[in-house]
Amino acid sequence: MRLVTAGMLGFLACVLAGSLFSQSTGLIAPTWSQDIVPDLGRVPIRGGSLLLDSNRDGIAFVSDERLLVYAVDHGAGELSSRRSPEVSSPFRLHVWLLDAESARMQAYREWGTRVHDSAVQVTSGGVLVKTGGIVRLYSSDLTEERNLPLALDANARVKTSVSVSGRTIMLDRLPAKSLNTLSDHFDVFDASTLTSRYSWSQSPPLFGAYSISDKGIVTSTSGGNKIVSTEFGSSKWTVLRDDSQSTCMMPRPTLVTDESLVWHCKDLIVSTTGGEQYTLPIVRDSPDSVQTAICEPYAGRVGDQTAVASGGRSVALSLVNIRVEKHLLTEARVCFTGMHVAVYDLTLRKCVLTVVVDPLPRNDYDFAISPDGSKLAILDDRKVSVFSAGTGGAGDGNLRPGAQP
Repeated sequence: MRLVTAGMLGFLACVLAGSLFSQSTGLIAPTWSQDIVPDLGRVPIRGGSLLLDSNRDGIAFVSDERLLVYAVDHGAGELSSRRSPEVSSPFRLHVWLLDAESARMQAYREWGTRVHDSAVQVTSGGVLVKTGGIVRLYSSDLTEERNLPLALDANARVKTSVSVSGRTIMLDRLPAKSLNTLSDHFDVFDASTLTSRYSWSQSPPLFGAYSISDKGIVTSTSGGNKIVSTEFGSSKWTVLRDDSQSTCMMPRPTLVTDESLVWHCKDLIVSTTGGEQYTLPIVRDSPDSVQTAICEPYAGRVGDQTAVASGGRSVALSLVNIRVEKHLLTEARVCFTGMHVAVYDLTLRKCVLTVVVDPLPRNDYDFAISPDGSKLAILDDRKVSVFSAGTGGAGDGNLRPGAQP
């Protein structure tokens, strides 16, 4: 007889908290699941580096009712242009706009692009599309093209970030790999008017993961376990959390609103910038699964990720299970053994849905939560699935003084 651990009981409790549960499979049943992305030319995987580029293929909610899916494919019949991704590029960025309730196609666009520098992000002013160093803003139905008022080299390494409210866009011109550059340059724009708000250089560069609000940046210190913040255009950093004795190195903070953020290690920690916080348990154990472990060079590189509902009410965590194998006279290898996505309602302070990702993604993976927190969308290779999270309604994820978990 197999012992049932407390972790398994917690996992099952979170699964049952979601309203959709399949008795036949033991898995959460999606509202719909469909192969949205055609079998396009696949971009070769080299040592797993492409999975570190989370914007190569992905998914995002334009609104509670509309879902955006994007993917990059490779056409072997063309050569890559050195001057512009729009001329003779073998890579194409495809974008599909779908009805989130029925999966019905509403719009489609494509552009020439670079494989490592493609991004599609939703803002309050429309859809931000980055192809190489070219950044444009489209309306929510992928029409009415507008360019950002900033001259960018088509071969530049540019990272785009959007605040959780969608009202702010930040461009980070990263240091060139071939140059010993000790700073990167930031430009901040209003997402609706595209007017420039700030422009400054940061030294040393922010090589780690960071998150932006409408006011500033939150990140973790390199090689440490501090979470720090700064206002746009400022070189002064404020320490929000210092866990000198913690075993959780370099937490990845994600802003939920201008005044609150989340990160996780053993637990999900929800905190205000003023220091108030509470924790919610994270359960990584799962019951028997039909998943098959993937022990390939890229395995384990996906890592844990966080998505936030733009209303600030809910967050979703994508959690991976890793097993390290070491045999006599062989190098250790990392096996990617499982993955699930847990949705937390920050107003109710509880896990409301857990979805096992099955099968495990071999090439492309992303997930998103709708602005009102009522829907979870998962891209597993070429299949898109939408689940009901049952958390829609008014509210936000702000902590309130004296509130109890």
